[in-house]
Amino acid sequence: MTRNNSAFVQKVIDYSLVAVFCFFPLSFNLSIGSFHDVSHPLLATNFSVSDLLIGLVLIVWIVKVIAYRQWRNVKYPPKEILLFILFGLLSVMNAVSLSQWVKEFVQLAEYFVLFYLLVINNFLSVNIRTVKYGIFILTTVLVIIAFVQDIILKSDYYLVRGLFINENVLGTYLCMVSPLVYIEILETKKLAVKVWTVAMLVLTSIVLLSGSAICAVLISLLVMSILHSRKTALYYVIVVIVFGVSYRWIMPEKNINRVRDFSSIYEQGQISENYYTRLAMIAASNKTEIFTREFGDKYLKLSTNFDFAERKLNVQKGDLYQEFNNKKAIKNRYLEMQASLILLTEFTPLGVGLGNFQDKIGMYYKGFPKVNTAEPEQHNQFLLIASTSGLLGLTSFLWILMSCFRINLKRYIANKQELFYLGLLGCLIAIFWEGCFSSLLSTALFVPFIFVICSSLTTFNHAKITT
Repeated sequence: MTRNNSAFVQKVIDYSLVAVFCFFPLSFNLSIGSFHDVSHPLLATNFSVSDLLIGLVLIVWIVKVIAYRQWRNVKYPPKEILLFILFGLLSVMNAVSLSQWVKEFVQLAEYFVLFYLLVINNFLSVNIRTVKYGIFILTTVLVIIAFVQDIILKSDYYLVRGLFINENVLGTYLCMVSPLVYIEILETKKLAVKVWTVAMLVLTSIVLLSGSAICAVLISLLVMSILHSRKTALYYVIVVIVFGVSYRWIMPEKNINRVRDFSSIYEQGQISENYYTRLAMIAASNKTEIFTREFGDKYLKLSTNFDFAERKLNVQKGDLYQEFNNKKAIKNRYLEMQASLILLTEFTPLGVGLGNFQDKIGMYYKGFPKVNTAEPEQHNQFLLIASTSGLLGLTSFLWILMSCFRINLKRYIANKQELFYLGLLGCLIAIFWEGCFSSLLSTALFVPFIFVICSSLTTFNHAKITT
């Protein structure tokens, strides 16, 4: 193979990786039906475009490395990431569902090892700036779609999601990307680019219906402004104050309600069907005295979970339902945090095994979620990692984030003209905050998460980082 062929193959790899960053929210379902039972397919799985592209690029890259004998030049993920994967591997010792563990571990290995390998060993013919603008174009498309869903179609806030599965995943993505958009506003001298990036942030503020993500963006941009200059910090505070004062008049009611909902650990509303069904199951157990004594004024205090029957009980909603309805209740997000901590005390070193969280967590709840049991992606990512891979897994994950933070801060202090590193710092601050309230490592968010981690831990000597 000639040198020209090598350069062509490298371009194919590099632009394919750019495509991963531009199309990762897209996914498709693959299902193979059964002749005997059409309702239960032989194979049913969900593939993302990024999974397919990563697999194809990996094959091409391996062939290239072998053909040109470049294996000595291959760079590998740092020890922090390898240790995180190792503890995920060891968590299999406590896994009850091996299939769920395999599924979760393969996904972690795909992105933290294979995708990471591809990124740090390529982009030889493509500027990192190209990747950044590819992400900006994708973000523009996502916020425009979400704007149409929110303002024009007047969708329920769960459906204001862009191309993602729900509004919380969209919010987590936007809080990862917004710091880079903000840095572009501060850095660029081109009027068209400045208008474009400002418009992106304005649309983001409209379609952002995740309270935790709104806080993550505000906090990260504030810290970035302070680190940039006093003047920038002053302008940012003025803009936020003006926007905050006018928020309730210029924003749709659903945005205001979401911010109000996030500001409290309690919720109030219609009692969920799941909650009332379980109350009915307890009441029907003929343990009336225990039922009365246990519930009383404090309502629900249970240390164990109750399984659903296949067919729900058809219970008339009488006085008990009225008594519990419209009472303040602790949100499911915080009940799950409490349950995760209790679970962790039993499976401290290595957790219950990757992918086994949902099967186990129900037994550790101290109370049932009463109102909004359908809120998606509301896990505390740090407690989720601790529950599934133990304190060892959590420690290694925090080591990754802290290493990224330290490296970017050091780089920015050494050269304050490199605003890209300040943007990465903002991304990490947003990740730290958002991780306390939402999932960071859901399938749809692996690509932007790895971009932040990889850009932080790797020096792309061959690529110009800033514009």
